[in-house]
Amino acid sequence: MLACSQASADYNSRGFDLVPLKASPAFNSGVGLEGATVSPRKSYRFSALLDSNFGILALKLGDEKLGDLVPFRSDLHFLFAYQVSQRLELGLDLPLTVFQVGNFDLFTNRFAQQGVSAVGLGSVRLLPRLSLLDPSRFPIGLAGVFEIRLPSPSGFSFLGDSGFVFAPRVAVERSFGRVRLLGTLGYRLRPVTAQYLNLYVGNEFTSGVGAIVSLPDWKRFKDIKLVSEMHLSTPTEAPFNFGQADSLKTPWELLLGVRTKVYGNWVAELTLGRGWGSRAVMDVKVSAFF
Repeated sequence: MLACSQASADYNSRGFDLVPLKASPAFNSGVGLEGATVSPRKSYRFSALLDSNFGILALKLGDEKLGDLVPFRSDLHFLFAYQVSQRLELGLDLPLTVFQVGNFDLFTNRFAQQGVSAVGLGSVRLLPRLSLLDPSRFPIGLAGVFEIRLPSPSGFSFLGDSGFVFAPRVAVERSFGRVRLLGTLGYRLRPVTAQYLNLYVGNEFTSGVGAIVSLPDWKRFKDIKLVSEMHLSTPTEAPFNFGQADSLKTPWELLLGVRTKVYGNWVAELTLGRGWGSRAVMDVKVSAFF
């Protein structure tokens, strides 16, 4: 949440994404978690994801919530993954904000009152994934993900990061019958700290855990899977310091979804989520595997 104060001359520089948690384009992944399971060489996956978020960037005066500066935002992601070799997969995320609602008339300060664009291009993400231990051959699967987020031309509207962001992480996986457990641990490096009012966005530790449960087929729906995940990131300057939660936030988000094959290699997925004390999420995703 934001407080009505001005921390420095750069308090309106912005330049960060209000929705930092993104879907994974990787094969055999969760919603935002990459696993370590590899696909056959030269196989590829294409997905279209509509990501809708409600109640973003709350504004407070003391302990009183004045409202949400961005009540609603909807992003369309085009995700692609290609298995180059037995160990290397290349992933790509092209994000487009198709509708964003701003509520910046909550401010009387004319600088803070500058609104946001309704549409725009977010930060394009490049996601190489290197398989280190194949879970089909070892008790635990292990992979390295080396994400790069490119600068967005819409950083002032909070649609992406104004500078490069490097987000390397380690992905682990373990299967128990019909249940796959996934986890990631990483670091999000921003060479330049972004700021809006008293909210700072800089370097962060990132983590996530989740489970994918295979369910029996039902009528025309095949390969049904229940997906649950928890994601958490915390600033490196003050990790888990909830006393500074208004300026150095530690976002915590829960996701629950279901996916199923609907025809041939076509897969449909619906995900609902909730951030701790913040936004709600609804994702609709259609994928094809070849």
